[in-house]
Amino acid sequence: MMAPTHLSELPHLVVRMLKDPLGTVRRPLDFSWPLIVALLAGCALISGAVAGAISRSFFDFLVGIAIFPITSVITATVFGFFIYYFFSLFQSTFLDFRRLMSLVSVAVVPYFLFHSVSTYLPPIDLLGFAFTCVLLIVGLVEQFGLPRRLCSQLVGSLGLVFFVVWIVSQIRNAGTL
Repeated sequence: MMAPTHLSELPHLVVRMLKDPLGTVRRPLDFSWPLIVALLAGCALISGAVAGAISRSFFDFLVGIAIFPITSVITATVFGFFIYYFFSLFQSTFLDFRRLMSLVSVAVVPYFLFHSVSTYLPPIDLLGFAFTCVLLIVGLVEQFGLPRRLCSQLVGSLGLVFFVVWIVSQIRNAGTL
């Protein structure tokens, strides 16, 4: 088992993720809790700030730097718990939750990158989440030795939920324009 990666290693980790996201999720990940939270909140803060700045709305910018990081950490944690309890209850497989959250924190980075420009092209959020789903599947299979088909079905279901929520959000936003 590798030692936890600490907060001081965050810049190196981000560069490695951007250069080779699939290779990053294939290798065992074991981040410290502060690194997991910093990665999630930091990426969300940057993504939200850029999206807010692009929209040229001071309110959107404030939401991007104050609310989006908090909701992103909470959402990623809910994702982690969902995956953890799914495999615990239905497969009797108990995953190391910190390692799982390390994987989730890396897998959501593409979503944050694409979300930054979603003001111009909202469906790009879907592309970013699709990349996130691919990284989650690869990571679950490679790091935890879980069945590819089951991981694909589980993560695909999460992707479908995201798609439905995104559609409802787009319809609601279109009504407020």
